[in-house]
Amino acid sequence: CVSAVEALRALQLRSSSVEPERPIFDERHARSELTELRRGHAEKVAILALSIDTLAQHVQVLTLDNERLRKALADPRGNVAAHRSANGGV
Repeated sequence: CVSAVEALRALQLRSSSVEPERPIFDERHARSELTELRRGHAEKVAILALSIDTLAQHVQVLTLDNERLRKALADPRGNVAAHRSANGGV
């Protein structure tokens, strides 16, 4: 009859000799995936850069328009007047 200690030692030997399953690394797949991620990232960066340029142009137009309106408002000969709200604000 096998003693409990011998059975435990046999089990330990069997389990220590079994290597854990290692994931298989596929370099081609990893490089392909990395290339695809970089392409997607570059597309997003290009879209955001275009959005930034567009927004900057809108800010510039609005700034110039605001400046023109302020000058017209300051001109006593002009026909532009500030609208006063019910609470006294402009």
